[in-house]
Amino acid sequence: MKNSIALILILLSTITFSQNCKYKTNDVDKFTGKLTKLTKPEELFETNQIVGFISIQKIDNEYSLIFVCDGSFNVRRTIKSGSKMLLLLENSKIITLEENNGSFPIKESDLMELMKSKVQSQRFTLDSKDGDLQKDVEIKKGDAIRFMNLIKCVL
Repeated sequence: MKNSIALILILLSTITFSQNCKYKTNDVDKFTGKLTKLTKPEELFETNQIVGFISIQKIDNEYSLIFVCDGSFNVRRTIKSGSKMLLLLENSKIITLEENNGSFPIKESDLMELMKSKVQSQRFTLDSKDGDLQKDVEIKKGDAIRFMNLIKCVL
């Protein structure tokens, strides 16, 4: 009886703490032989004007964030080419990333830092017909936790 109860508790804890990772891609590239993971986008923030989505890509041992903004009426807003994304963490550290071919390459050490401290605020630049538009957005606690869980899916 004790063994049965212990087994049930172990199974329940495994189910409770297991990752709920959703991937667009999670396989080995047949040409390069490198493991490729790309998470499905998760909402990072929502304002009156835009909604930001983020996904994380891992190819072999290289990581990048893919950040997309949707504006009013589901109009895709473009991140300015070569722009920087700044992430302000709860521990007051700032992680700076630079856009490169539609994504923001990130070091594994920065991902580990993002796992230790939640993102509080994000700054990025959008292309706009009226010139560059720099945006600062606050990240809600629940969205920051979802982002941390997304990181676990690729580490």
